[in-house]
Amino acid sequence: MIRGAAPAVALAAVLVLAGCGEKRHNSSSGGTSSSTASISETEFKLSPAAASAKAGGTITVKNDGTVTHALEIELPNGEIRTKSIAAGSSVDVKAPDKAGSYTMYCPIDNHKKMGMTGKLTVSGSSSGGGSGSGSSGGGGSPGGY
Repeated sequence: MIRGAAPAVALAAVLVLAGCGEKRHNSSSGGTSSSTASISETEFKLSPAAASAKAGGTITVKNDGTVTHALEIELPNGEIRTKSIAAGSSVDVKAPDKAGSYTMYCPIDNHKKMGMTGKLTVSGSSSGGGSGSGSSGGGGSPGGY
């Protein structure tokens, strides 16, 4: 019995060491969730309806529906708005630079009234600390993000 236990212990040690290497490798792919968010749009909802992103991070908006959608995030002094997103397509948009809670919705037709609304929670703050770049860029050029 003791004789058979030694190889099993050695094998377990090798697997543990190999697992440590895997964990380090996986953590780099897990890092994307802290700086990016993904929002799926369908008829007629945003999923998740309560999303989170880091200030200044990237939000990927995918149209998983069958009609054209877009995403608008309301800021205190303007908005961030994507271009129109065709069915099956996706776009990236920059999250607000300032931490806070923001209303987001699809601004096309009556989609907002039909339930395509949600909340975006932004954590942290940008190194500049101002929200000017998020509101002027989103409000001044709707397709710029």
